[in-house]
Amino acid sequence: MGTSPCFQPEYVSRFKCDGTKCNAKCCRFWKIIVDKETYKRYGKIRPKSQAQSILSHLKREDDGENYAIMLDDKRACPFLREDKLCQIQKKFGAAYLCAICQTFPRYNYFFQDEGFMERSLSMSCPVAAEMALLGKEPMPFVEVNCDVNAGRVKYFTTSEEQRPLERHLRNMQSACIAILQDRHLSINQRLVVLGFFTLQLEDLLAEGRLQDVTALAQGYGTAAFRQHLPELTDMLCFQPTDYLQQLLILLEKLYGRDSRFFASDPLFTSAVTEAFGYGEDRPTLSLQELEQVFQHGFRDTQKQIINEYRHVMENYLVNEFFVSIYPFRVQGTIAENYEVFLTAYKLTEFILTAMVYTKKMPLEDKALMDFFVHISAVIDHCEPYYNIIVAEVREQNRDLIGYMGSMVDL
Repeated sequence: MGTSPCFQPEYVSRFKCDGTKCNAKCCRFWKIIVDKETYKRYGKIRPKSQAQSILSHLKREDDGENYAIMLDDKRACPFLREDKLCQIQKKFGAAYLCAICQTFPRYNYFFQDEGFMERSLSMSCPVAAEMALLGKEPMPFVEVNCDVNAGRVKYFTTSEEQRPLERHLRNMQSACIAILQDRHLSINQRLVVLGFFTLQLEDLLAEGRLQDVTALAQGYGTAAFRQHLPELTDMLCFQPTDYLQQLLILLEKLYGRDSRFFASDPLFTSAVTEAFGYGEDRPTLSLQELEQVFQHGFRDTQKQIINEYRHVMENYLVNEFFVSIYPFRVQGTIAENYEVFLTAYKLTEFILTAMVYTKKMPLEDKALMDFFVHISAVIDHCEPYYNIIVAEVREQNRDLIGYMGSMVDL
Protein backbone atom coordinates (compact mmCIF):
# COMPACT_ATOMS: atom_id res chain seq x y z
CA MET A 1 0.00 0.00 0.00
CA GLY A 2 3.03 2.30 0.39
CA THR A 3 3.25 5.52 2.38
CA SER A 4 0.53 7.84 3.58
CA PRO A 5 0.39 11.33 5.09
CA CYS A 6 0.12 10.93 8.86
CA PHE A 7 -1.13 13.51 11.38
CA GLN A 8 0.23 13.05 14.89
CA PRO A 9 1.46 14.78 18.05
CA GLU A 10 5.15 15.58 17.64
CA TYR A 11 6.16 13.43 20.62
CA VAL A 12 5.03 10.24 18.84
CA SER A 13 8.12 10.26 16.63
CA ARG A 14 10.37 10.54 19.69
CA PHE A 15 8.75 7.69 21.63
CA LYS A 16 10.71 4.51 22.21
CA CYS A 17 9.48 1.67 24.39
CA ASP A 18 11.91 1.24 27.27
CA GLY A 19 10.92 -1.10 30.08
CA THR A 20 13.77 0.16 32.24
CA LYS A 21 12.08 3.57 32.55
CA CYS A 22 8.69 2.32 33.70
CA ASN A 23 9.57 -1.05 35.29
CA ALA A 24 7.88 -2.76 32.31
CA LYS A 25 4.44 -1.66 33.48
CA CYS A 26 2.62 -3.01 30.41
CA CYS A 27 4.27 -6.43 30.88
CA ARG A 28 2.75 -6.92 34.33
CA PHE A 29 -0.73 -7.58 35.72
CA TRP A 30 -2.60 -7.22 32.40
CA LYS A 31 -3.98 -10.02 30.27
CA ILE A 32 -1.82 -10.21 27.14
CA ILE A 33 -3.54 -11.76 24.12
CA VAL A 34 -1.53 -13.46 21.38
CA ASP A 35 -3.30 -13.41 18.01
CA LYS A 36 -3.51 -16.59 15.96
CA GLU A 37 -1.12 -15.33 13.25
CA THR A 38 1.61 -14.76 15.83
CA TYR A 39 0.86 -18.12 17.45
CA LYS A 40 1.44 -19.83 14.10
CA ARG A 41 4.69 -17.89 13.67
CA TYR A 42 5.91 -19.18 17.03
CA GLY A 43 5.11 -22.72 15.98
CA LYS A 44 7.42 -22.41 12.98
CA ILE A 45 10.46 -21.39 15.04
CA ARG A 46 13.33 -23.84 14.77
CA PRO A 47 14.67 -25.75 16.55
CA LYS A 48 11.33 -26.95 17.90
CA SER A 49 12.60 -26.74 21.45
CA GLN A 50 12.71 -22.95 21.14
CA ALA A 51 9.19 -22.88 19.75
CA GLN A 52 7.99 -25.03 22.63
CA SER A 53 9.69 -22.75 25.17
CA ILE A 54 7.31 -20.00 24.00
CA LEU A 55 4.17 -22.05 23.31
CA SER A 56 4.30 -23.67 26.75
CA HIS A 57 3.45 -20.28 28.28
CA LEU A 58 0.34 -19.75 26.12
CA LYS A 59 -3.20 -20.84 26.86
CA ARG A 60 -6.03 -20.98 24.33
CA GLU A 61 -8.80 -18.44 24.91
CA ASP A 62 -12.46 -19.42 25.10
CA ASP A 63 -13.05 -17.95 21.63
CA GLY A 64 -10.82 -20.70 20.19
CA GLU A 65 -9.04 -18.13 18.02
CA ASN A 66 -6.52 -16.42 20.26
CA TYR A 67 -4.18 -17.30 23.09
CA ALA A 68 -3.30 -15.61 26.39
CA ILE A 69 0.14 -15.45 27.92
CA MET A 70 0.09 -17.13 31.33
CA LEU A 71 1.67 -14.73 33.81
CA ASP A 72 4.14 -15.96 36.40
CA ASP A 73 3.60 -16.00 40.16
CA LYS A 74 4.51 -12.28 40.29
CA ARG A 75 1.84 -11.59 37.65
CA ALA A 76 4.51 -10.66 35.11
CA CYS A 77 4.97 -11.86 31.54
CA PRO A 78 7.29 -14.92 31.58
CA PHE A 79 9.22 -13.42 28.65
CA LEU A 80 10.17 -10.31 30.63
CA ARG A 81 13.91 -10.39 31.28
CA GLU A 82 15.79 -9.12 34.32
CA ASP A 83 16.82 -6.02 32.37
CA LYS A 84 13.09 -5.28 31.74
CA LEU A 85 13.40 -6.04 28.02
CA CYS A 86 11.46 -8.66 26.06
CA GLN A 87 13.11 -12.03 25.57
CA ILE A 88 11.16 -12.72 22.36
CA GLN A 89 12.02 -9.37 20.79
CA LYS A 90 15.69 -9.60 21.76
CA LYS A 91 16.04 -13.11 20.35
CA PHE A 92 13.79 -13.10 17.27
CA GLY A 93 13.08 -9.43 16.50
CA ALA A 94 10.03 -7.14 16.75
CA ALA A 95 8.27 -9.05 13.95
CA TYR A 96 7.72 -11.91 16.41
CA LEU A 97 5.82 -9.80 18.92
CA CYS A 98 2.06 -10.30 19.06
CA ALA A 99 -0.20 -7.54 17.74
CA ILE A 100 -0.82 -6.04 21.18
CA CYS A 101 2.87 -5.91 22.10
CA GLN A 102 3.81 -4.48 18.69
CA THR A 103 1.36 -1.62 18.95
CA PHE A 104 0.90 -0.69 22.64
CA PRO A 105 0.83 2.14 23.57
CA ARG A 106 0.44 3.22 19.94
CA TYR A 107 -2.84 3.91 18.20
CA ASN A 108 -2.47 3.78 14.41
CA TYR A 109 -5.59 4.59 12.40
CA PHE A 110 -5.88 4.63 8.61
CA PHE A 111 -8.72 6.52 6.95
CA GLN A 112 -8.86 4.63 3.70
CA ASP A 113 -11.40 6.80 1.86
CA GLU A 114 -9.38 9.94 2.51
CA GLY A 115 -5.98 8.26 2.28
CA PHE A 116 -4.34 9.48 5.49
CA MET A 117 -3.28 8.12 8.87
CA GLU A 118 -3.34 9.33 12.46
CA ARG A 119 -0.98 8.12 15.19
CA SER A 120 -1.01 8.78 18.90
CA LEU A 121 -0.08 7.16 22.21
CA SER A 122 -2.09 6.03 25.21
CA MET A 123 -1.42 7.80 28.50
CA SER A 124 -1.48 4.44 30.28
CA CYS A 125 2.19 4.17 29.31
CA PRO A 126 4.31 6.13 31.83
CA VAL A 127 7.00 6.94 29.26
CA ALA A 128 4.43 8.32 26.81
CA ALA A 129 2.59 10.17 29.58
CA GLU A 130 5.74 11.95 30.73
CA MET A 131 6.47 13.08 27.16
CA ALA A 132 2.91 14.22 26.48
CA LEU A 133 1.63 15.67 29.75
CA LEU A 134 4.48 17.53 31.41
CA GLY A 135 5.45 19.87 28.57
CA LYS A 136 4.88 23.53 29.45
CA GLU A 137 4.20 24.58 25.85
CA PRO A 138 1.07 23.57 23.89
CA MET A 139 1.39 20.06 22.45
CA PRO A 140 2.61 20.46 18.84
CA PHE A 141 1.17 18.42 15.97
CA VAL A 142 3.00 17.54 12.77
CA GLU A 143 2.39 15.78 9.48
CA VAL A 144 4.82 13.04 8.50
CA ASN A 145 4.88 10.25 5.94
CA CYS A 146 4.24 6.78 7.34
CA ASP A 147 4.46 3.31 5.88
CA VAL A 148 0.93 1.94 6.08
CA ASN A 149 2.30 -1.60 5.98
CA ALA A 150 4.66 -1.06 8.92
CA GLY A 151 3.29 -2.23 12.26
CA ARG A 152 -0.38 -2.83 12.97
CA VAL A 153 -2.86 -0.33 11.53
CA LYS A 154 -6.58 -0.17 12.27
CA TYR A 155 -8.88 0.84 9.43
CA PHE A 156 -11.17 3.49 10.86
CA THR A 157 -14.82 3.45 9.80
CA THR A 158 -17.40 6.10 10.54
CA SER A 159 -21.13 5.77 11.07
CA GLU A 160 -23.60 6.70 8.34
CA GLU A 161 -24.36 9.94 10.21
CA GLN A 162 -20.68 10.86 10.36
CA ARG A 163 -19.60 9.83 6.87
CA PRO A 164 -20.39 13.19 5.19
CA LEU A 165 -18.06 14.86 7.70
CA GLU A 166 -15.15 12.43 7.36
CA ARG A 167 -13.38 14.45 4.67
CA HIS A 168 -13.43 17.41 7.07
CA LEU A 169 -12.02 15.44 10.02
CA ARG A 170 -8.58 17.06 9.91
CA ASN A 171 -10.06 20.57 9.84
CA MET A 172 -12.46 19.76 12.68
CA GLN A 173 -9.75 18.16 14.81
CA SER A 174 -7.36 21.06 14.21
CA ALA A 175 -10.06 23.56 15.20
CA CYS A 176 -11.02 21.60 18.33
CA ILE A 177 -7.38 21.22 19.38
CA ALA A 178 -6.79 24.94 18.82
CA ILE A 179 -9.77 25.67 21.10
CA LEU A 180 -8.46 23.33 23.80
CA GLN A 181 -5.03 24.98 23.58
CA ASP A 182 -6.28 28.60 23.62
CA ARG A 183 -4.44 29.94 26.66
CA HIS A 184 -6.34 33.22 26.55
CA LEU A 185 -9.15 31.17 28.11
CA SER A 186 -9.49 29.04 31.24
CA ILE A 187 -9.82 25.26 30.84
CA ASN A 188 -13.56 25.46 31.54
CA GLN A 189 -14.05 28.32 29.09
CA ARG A 190 -12.34 26.23 26.41
CA LEU A 191 -14.72 23.34 27.09
CA VAL A 192 -17.68 25.69 26.70
CA VAL A 193 -16.33 27.13 23.45
CA LEU A 194 -15.79 23.57 22.19
CA GLY A 195 -19.42 22.80 22.99
CA PHE A 196 -20.74 25.77 21.01
CA PHE A 197 -18.44 24.90 18.11
CA THR A 198 -19.94 21.40 18.18
CA LEU A 199 -23.46 22.80 17.99
CA GLN A 200 -22.54 24.92 14.98
CA LEU A 201 -21.03 21.87 13.29
CA GLU A 202 -24.32 20.07 13.80
CA ASP A 203 -26.15 23.01 12.19
CA LEU A 204 -23.87 22.92 9.14
CA LEU A 205 -24.43 19.20 8.77
CA ALA A 206 -28.23 19.59 9.04
CA GLU A 207 -28.23 22.42 6.49
CA GLY A 208 -25.93 20.63 4.05
CA ARG A 209 -23.31 23.39 4.29
CA LEU A 210 -20.26 21.23 4.86
CA GLN A 211 -18.24 23.48 2.57
CA ASP A 212 -18.35 26.06 5.38
CA VAL A 213 -16.60 23.84 7.96
CA THR A 214 -13.18 25.36 7.23
CA ALA A 215 -14.48 28.93 7.51
CA LEU A 216 -16.26 28.08 10.77
CA ALA A 217 -13.08 26.55 12.20
CA GLN A 218 -11.03 29.61 11.28
CA GLY A 219 -13.42 31.89 13.14
CA TYR A 220 -12.68 30.33 16.51
CA GLY A 221 -9.63 31.41 18.48
CA THR A 222 -9.63 34.93 17.06
CA ALA A 223 -9.65 38.06 19.20
CA ALA A 224 -12.98 39.02 17.64
CA PHE A 225 -14.53 35.75 18.79
CA ARG A 226 -13.21 36.14 22.34
CA GLN A 227 -14.91 39.53 22.57
CA HIS A 228 -18.25 37.77 22.14
CA LEU A 229 -17.47 34.94 24.58
CA PRO A 230 -19.35 36.57 27.50
CA GLU A 231 -22.53 36.40 25.40
CA LEU A 232 -22.13 32.61 25.27
CA THR A 233 -21.15 32.08 28.88
CA ASP A 234 -24.08 34.21 30.06
CA MET A 235 -26.33 31.47 28.66
CA LEU A 236 -24.92 29.02 31.21
CA CYS A 237 -25.72 28.71 34.89
CA PHE A 238 -23.58 26.37 37.00
CA GLN A 239 -25.60 24.47 39.62
CA PRO A 240 -23.41 22.57 42.11
CA THR A 241 -26.24 20.24 43.14
CA ASP A 242 -26.88 19.20 39.50
CA TYR A 243 -23.15 18.74 38.96
CA LEU A 244 -22.74 16.56 42.05
CA GLN A 245 -25.87 14.53 41.46
CA GLN A 246 -24.97 13.67 37.86
CA LEU A 247 -21.39 12.71 38.65
CA LEU A 248 -22.21 10.69 41.76
CA ILE A 249 -24.91 8.74 39.91
CA LEU A 250 -22.42 7.97 37.15
CA LEU A 251 -19.74 7.05 39.67
CA GLU A 252 -22.11 4.60 41.31
CA LYS A 253 -22.68 2.90 37.95
CA LEU A 254 -18.96 2.80 37.20
CA TYR A 255 -17.51 2.16 40.64
CA GLY A 256 -20.39 0.76 42.70
CA ARG A 257 -19.74 -2.39 44.68
CA ASP A 258 -21.39 -4.51 42.01
CA SER A 259 -19.16 -3.00 39.34
CA ARG A 260 -16.05 -4.72 37.95
CA PHE A 261 -14.17 -1.45 38.39
CA PHE A 262 -14.61 -1.29 42.16
CA ALA A 263 -11.94 -3.88 42.96
CA SER A 264 -9.40 -2.35 40.57
CA ASP A 265 -9.71 1.21 41.90
CA PRO A 266 -10.30 1.09 45.67
CA LEU A 267 -8.21 4.22 46.16
CA PHE A 268 -10.42 6.23 43.82
CA THR A 269 -13.62 5.07 45.44
CA SER A 270 -12.29 5.63 48.94
CA ALA A 271 -11.28 9.20 48.03
CA VAL A 272 -14.81 10.07 46.86
CA THR A 273 -16.34 8.28 49.85
CA GLU A 274 -14.11 10.14 52.28
CA ALA A 275 -14.69 13.51 50.60
CA PHE A 276 -18.48 13.28 50.42
CA GLY A 277 -19.41 10.61 52.96
CA TYR A 278 -20.68 8.69 49.97
CA GLY A 279 -20.85 4.91 49.91
CA GLU A 280 -22.88 1.80 50.53
CA ASP A 281 -21.77 1.46 54.17
CA ARG A 282 -22.27 5.14 55.03
CA PRO A 283 -25.43 7.21 55.37
CA THR A 284 -26.33 9.08 52.20
CA LEU A 285 -26.02 12.84 52.49
CA SER A 286 -28.70 15.12 51.12
CA LEU A 287 -27.90 17.20 48.05
CA GLN A 288 -27.72 20.26 50.27
CA GLU A 289 -25.15 18.55 52.52
CA LEU A 290 -23.16 17.43 49.49
CA GLU A 291 -23.15 20.99 48.19
CA GLN A 292 -21.79 22.22 51.53
CA VAL A 293 -18.83 19.84 51.20
CA PHE A 294 -18.33 21.03 47.64
CA GLN A 295 -18.44 24.72 48.58
CA HIS A 296 -16.21 24.36 51.65
CA GLY A 297 -12.87 23.24 50.28
CA PHE A 298 -13.54 20.79 47.43
CA ARG A 299 -14.34 23.51 44.90
CA ASP A 300 -11.24 25.48 45.87
CA THR A 301 -9.08 22.37 45.49
CA GLN A 302 -10.52 21.77 42.05
CA LYS A 303 -9.77 25.34 40.95
CA GLN A 304 -6.26 25.11 42.39
CA ILE A 305 -5.51 21.99 40.34
CA ILE A 306 -6.85 23.49 37.12
CA ASN A 307 -5.11 26.84 37.60
CA GLU A 308 -1.72 25.73 38.90
CA TYR A 309 -1.39 22.69 36.60
CA ARG A 310 -3.23 24.04 33.59
CA HIS A 311 -0.55 22.72 31.23
CA VAL A 312 -1.01 19.14 32.46
CA MET A 313 -4.81 19.32 32.28
CA GLU A 314 -4.65 20.89 28.82
CA ASN A 315 -2.25 18.26 27.50
CA TYR A 316 -4.40 15.45 28.89
CA LEU A 317 -7.53 16.92 27.25
CA VAL A 318 -5.81 17.41 23.90
CA ASN A 319 -4.28 13.94 23.86
CA GLU A 320 -7.52 12.28 24.94
CA PHE A 321 -9.47 14.16 22.27
CA PHE A 322 -7.03 13.10 19.56
CA VAL A 323 -6.29 9.53 20.64
CA SER A 324 -10.03 8.77 20.78
CA ILE A 325 -10.71 10.25 17.31
CA TYR A 326 -13.23 12.76 18.57
CA PRO A 327 -15.66 13.89 17.31
CA PHE A 328 -16.04 10.39 15.82
CA ARG A 329 -15.36 8.27 18.91
CA VAL A 330 -19.01 7.30 19.35
CA GLN A 331 -21.12 6.01 16.49
CA GLY A 332 -23.58 8.86 16.81
CA THR A 333 -23.96 12.61 16.38
CA ILE A 334 -21.20 15.18 16.75
CA ALA A 335 -23.01 16.69 19.76
CA GLU A 336 -23.29 13.27 21.38
CA ASN A 337 -19.54 12.80 20.99
CA TYR A 338 -18.90 16.13 22.66
CA GLU A 339 -21.15 15.23 25.58
CA VAL A 340 -19.32 11.93 26.08
CA PHE A 341 -15.97 13.75 25.94
CA LEU A 342 -17.11 16.40 28.44
CA THR A 343 -18.63 13.81 30.80
CA ALA A 344 -15.58 11.53 30.76
CA TYR A 345 -13.25 14.46 31.44
CA LYS A 346 -15.37 15.94 34.22
CA LEU A 347 -15.58 12.54 35.87
CA THR A 348 -11.79 12.19 35.73
CA GLU A 349 -11.35 15.73 37.05
CA PHE A 350 -13.78 15.00 39.89
CA ILE A 351 -11.91 11.85 40.97
CA LEU A 352 -8.58 13.68 40.73
CA THR A 353 -9.91 16.49 42.93
CA ALA A 354 -11.14 13.96 45.51
CA MET A 355 -7.68 12.38 45.58
CA VAL A 356 -5.97 15.71 46.24
CA TYR A 357 -8.69 17.00 48.61
CA THR A 358 -8.41 13.91 50.83
CA LYS A 359 -4.60 14.07 50.64
CA LYS A 360 -4.32 10.64 49.04
CA MET A 361 -1.92 12.17 46.52
CA PRO A 362 0.26 15.30 46.54
CA LEU A 363 -0.37 18.12 44.10
CA GLU A 364 2.70 17.94 41.88
CA ASP A 365 3.57 17.11 38.28
CA LYS A 366 4.73 13.54 38.90
CA ALA A 367 1.68 12.65 41.02
CA LEU A 368 -0.68 14.08 38.40
CA MET A 369 1.08 12.11 35.68
CA ASP A 370 0.81 8.89 37.72
CA PHE A 371 -2.89 9.55 38.26
CA PHE A 372 -3.55 9.95 34.54
CA VAL A 373 -1.49 6.84 33.79
CA HIS A 374 -3.63 4.80 36.16
CA ILE A 375 -7.03 6.06 35.07
CA SER A 376 -6.02 5.76 31.40
CA ALA A 377 -5.13 2.13 32.04
CA VAL A 378 -8.62 1.55 33.43
CA ILE A 379 -10.19 3.14 30.37
CA ASP A 380 -7.88 1.31 27.93
CA HIS A 381 -8.41 -2.13 29.43
CA CYS A 382 -12.08 -1.91 30.37
CA GLU A 383 -14.26 -1.33 27.33
CA PRO A 384 -17.48 -1.13 29.42
CA TYR A 385 -16.12 2.06 31.04
CA TYR A 386 -16.97 4.20 28.03
CA ASN A 387 -20.00 2.08 27.21
CA ILE A 388 -21.53 3.04 30.55
CA ILE A 389 -20.85 6.73 29.96
CA VAL A 390 -22.32 6.57 26.44
CA ALA A 391 -25.40 4.73 27.73
CA GLU A 392 -25.90 7.40 30.41
CA VAL A 393 -25.59 10.21 27.86
CA ARG A 394 -28.14 8.59 25.56
CA GLU A 395 -30.53 7.70 28.36
CA GLN A 396 -30.63 11.26 29.70
CA ASN A 397 -30.96 12.87 26.23
CA ARG A 398 -30.19 16.29 27.70
CA ASP A 399 -30.23 19.75 26.19
CA LEU A 400 -26.54 20.34 25.47
CA ILE A 401 -26.39 23.98 26.52
CA GLY A 402 -28.18 23.18 29.78
CA TYR A 403 -25.85 20.26 30.39
CA MET A 404 -22.75 22.39 29.80
CA GLY A 405 -24.11 24.85 32.33
CA SER A 406 -24.56 22.15 34.96
CA MET A 407 -21.12 20.59 34.42
CA VAL A 408 -18.78 23.53 33.73
CA ASP A 409 -17.98 25.81 36.65
CA LEU A 410 -17.11 29.19 35.13
